[in-house]
Parts: sequence; C-alpha cells; structure tokens
Amino acid sequence: MTYLHCPRCRLAVRCRASYLAFSNCPRCIARAAIASPMFSSPLDALELRAMQRERDPAHATSPPPPRARRPAEPPRAISA
Repeated sequence: MTYLHCPRCRLAVRCRASYLAFSNCPRCIARAAIASPMFSSPLDALELRAMQRERDPAHATSPPPPRARRPAEPPRAISA
C-alpha cells in the first residue's frame, strides 16, 4: 500500500491504484492556488512523522504550536 504525502500542508492520502495517483496536492491547489508536489512513501502519516522526529532531535523536544481558540459565545435568549 502506497501513501502520498504533501510536504506543505501534510495531507496524507492512501493510493489504492497507481493510475489514481496525482502529482500535486489537491488541498494546496484548492486553498492557496499553489501546486505543491506530493511524494510517495510506504509509511502512513503517523509513522512518517515519527521517523522525522527520530532523525531531528531538536524537533522532538519542541512543544507543538499553540492552537487558536475562538472566544466563547454568550448564551442565547430563548423567546417564547
């Protein structure tokens, strides 16, 4: 089983047949109009990122970036 990975947005797609494989990332094309080439690997996304962390010890110790949070919405009034 082959997986296609995008280095820009980290999209991982399982490719079941070789004739269905695409060369550029569909997410990057749709969202940013950038043709980012995808690469193939026998590893899925979790295994690939684990291998990258093992190779780069500085990346393994750094905490993940903070996630943006939306402000809490005030409760809505119920009208009868």
